[in-house]
Amino acid sequence: MTIRKRRSTADIGHTFQRFLFQREVAATATKEKEKAAKDLRKFTRENGAVRLDEYDNEVNGGNIEYALDAPIQVGDKVFAGMELRKSRQIDFDEEAALALAKKKKVDLSDVVSSVTITLPYNSFKMLERVAIYEGASAVDWPMDYDAEVTTVVNQDAFYVLNQQGKINDEELDSLLVEAEPKYAFWPIERAAE
Repeated sequence: MTIRKRRSTADIGHTFQRFLFQREVAATATKEKEKAAKDLRKFTRENGAVRLDEYDNEVNGGNIEYALDAPIQVGDKVFAGMELRKSRQIDFDEEAALALAKKKKVDLSDVVSSVTITLPYNSFKMLERVAIYEGASAVDWPMDYDAEVTTVVNQDAFYVLNQQGKINDEELDSLLVEAEPKYAFWPIERAAE
């Protein structure tokens, strides 16, 4: 049988104190890093540039870059500058999609996957109206009430309509809109010499 020696309360207290101290240091470091990154994002946006090739086309997808006058070495890594990496997002315009479906006289139940009606609290008359409109589309809902109506459009249904020839390629493309680009801050690491 093995007898384990219990650690003293003072020893555990010291270990716990070290843990709490390191946790506080990490939290402070994270806050400081985020504050510095925010300042550097602003600086890079204001002072950086998008690299262009000889034909004035964006290089690296339109990232905004700023080159340092002299590289900075941290540990065994060397950094030559910083960049804001651009990410593009294409969104599906649901309002335009519903308008197109109405224009083409497509049954809304074919393109709407769900309709959620959020009622205000204490609205007994509203509950009577819900019973009347159960199964109706958001378009049929009496909007003179303070209900929030959320319609979820089935994007795939519009591709099916395109394949069936009910909407053409240009109409389908018009439903895809480029959202405002977002930028993520990244240091530019230089290859070791």
